[in-house]
Amino acid sequence: MNKLNAQKGDLRKHGLSTQLIVLFHSFRGGPEKMSDVCKYIAQLYPDADQYVPKLPCSTFSQASPGEIAARQLAKIDGIWSDDSANYRSIMFVGHSIGA
Repeated sequence: MNKLNAQKGDLRKHGLSTQLIVLFHSFRGGPEKMSDVCKYIAQLYPDADQYVPKLPCSTFSQASPGEIAARQLAKIDGIWSDDSANYRSIMFVGHSIGA
């Protein structure tokens, strides 16, 4: 995906790409656990792209919360600044530890 720096499957393009919606999953969850939420959001916002990353938040994870946040901020910034998108707004949706 050109300069997005998003892992394959993390960014889901929809319609005119006028809005970016970032969805963070729960502890021990993953993007697949957010699939019903993603479907509902796609109905409500048909022109919104969805960024749904896999966060390193498992039972035995030793990932630094600060590093997780910094990495996600960098990825979101890369997605937002992509020339092929025409984003006018961003929305965050989180569940459990993702909130």
